[in-house]
Amino acid sequence: MTAARRTRSRRCWMRLSAAGRRKAAACVSFIQACCVHTIGQWAGQPFILTPWQLEFIEQVFGLVDRHGMRVVRTALLFIARKQGKSELAAAIALFLLIADGEQAPQVYGAAKDSDQAGLVFAVAADMVRMSEYLSGVCDIKESVKRILCPMNRGFYRAIPADAAGAHGFNASGIVYDELHTAPDRSLWDVLRTSTMARQQPLTFGISTAGIGQSGICWEMYELAGKIIAGTVRNPAIAARIFEVPEGTTFAQLAEQDDGGNFLRENDLWPMANPSLIGQPGGFLDPEGIREKVREALEIPSMQNSVLQLHYNMWVGAESHWLDPTMWRACSDGSEVDALDGRECYGGLDLASTNDFCSWALVFPWAEDRGLGYDLLVRCYLPKDVAAKRTHLRGDIAAWANEGSLTLTEGNVADYNRIFNDVLADAERYVIRDIGYDPFLATNLVVPLVQEGLTLTEVRQGPRTLTPPIQVLERLVMQRRLNHYGNRLLAWQADNVVLAHSEGGLVKLAKDKSREKIDGIAASVTAIERAMHPPEAPKKSAVFSFR
Repeated sequence: MTAARRTRSRRCWMRLSAAGRRKAAACVSFIQACCVHTIGQWAGQPFILTPWQLEFIEQVFGLVDRHGMRVVRTALLFIARKQGKSELAAAIALFLLIADGEQAPQVYGAAKDSDQAGLVFAVAADMVRMSEYLSGVCDIKESVKRILCPMNRGFYRAIPADAAGAHGFNASGIVYDELHTAPDRSLWDVLRTSTMARQQPLTFGISTAGIGQSGICWEMYELAGKIIAGTVRNPAIAARIFEVPEGTTFAQLAEQDDGGNFLRENDLWPMANPSLIGQPGGFLDPEGIREKVREALEIPSMQNSVLQLHYNMWVGAESHWLDPTMWRACSDGSEVDALDGRECYGGLDLASTNDFCSWALVFPWAEDRGLGYDLLVRCYLPKDVAAKRTHLRGDIAAWANEGSLTLTEGNVADYNRIFNDVLADAERYVIRDIGYDPFLATNLVVPLVQEGLTLTEVRQGPRTLTPPIQVLERLVMQRRLNHYGNRLLAWQADNVVLAHSEGGLVKLAKDKSREKIDGIAASVTAIERAMHPPEAPKKSAVFSFR
């Protein structure tokens, strides 16, 4: 968070009137006297607000009009993970349900899906169960994710984004958790417009930073920045942003001294993590963040996720992947003939008709050497297609000369040649399993299965591919991969762009990569199979799915 943003947000709550301070104090008193922590070492203990939480509540609840009604209608909080935001959201939701002075309040806990919406509900429900006062005034309906307050005929309800098409909402309070995951703005708009009949409704949007500069969360983040900077004046909106300064790099955040201590842990890190131990009221052990940073130093594809989730930085949806120098260093000068008779796993990446196809084999190292692979990749390209790639004419000739590229006759992919090469490799090596993308491989898979080979469908989505991508990346960083100096594969590795999605998941972005990456895709598929070896070699044909 920049100094300007920190100062601006503090000035807002320091200008409160006496009536406003009483309003804010009512919310603070409710939370600290009635709500409790629900997990970890503080479970069951009173919810004592940290200084940043106190400031935010005073900013939201302490500004009132001449009739004593709350002025703020929308509260926006952007902060890194594990700062206690779900607990704060649950406590505020319970205050809006029980003690905000609203008759028949309707408080909605919104999120992208039922599971996410259920997280804040679960915290609120546990607070009710563990608090003598709250359990006396509320009833929990777990099966329908509701908390009822009979004394004012109100309820709190968890609601997913796919409920946006429903109508009849009359919300007095809305808590939208992890707004950056919202599939669109439908539920946000539907719920907010349903508050118009209420005297002092409150919509509370809470989130870490997101991926890509679009969508409702980015719009609210931009608005929050303008509110804090003073370029937009709207007293009905309160905003806090805890983030590292714009332009901060992962290298700066991960800088260490000779003893391995992180140099920016006490100045940059707390800007996005105000609950770190060492900060006023801090409770978050920094060791968890340290471990994530160390891991991202080993696996660079994780760096975007660490920046987003732990330093509250908005990151791009794509990033370049491997360092070309590190990739080229992964060749030990050994001969391919040494692979004869060894156990391996295959991966196929096939073109529709007229482009590169690839067949990859990964050979796990012996156990006493630790995790590592020898990687053998063959690519195929129709001659007529190669002739049209004039900008690669010299490279194509060199790749064909070294044997990493096979030029086939005609202008379409020669599946028969690939089929015969796979069978020849099955005679030369012990192929335990072959992974394939089901989108294009069916015509080749069926005859290979009929030949007695084991093939497994490998879906090309991020949940399936993130682990093998990160394994390959780590092995390159540690020089525990041997690709035999394959120059075509080096070219493709330099082309790869990763697409990032929520939760730190990644996949190879073929449509974003600057040139072909089929050999890398086949290698990742082969590694995915090597990570899930069959219990024993299968003699009969197997056609399985993942």
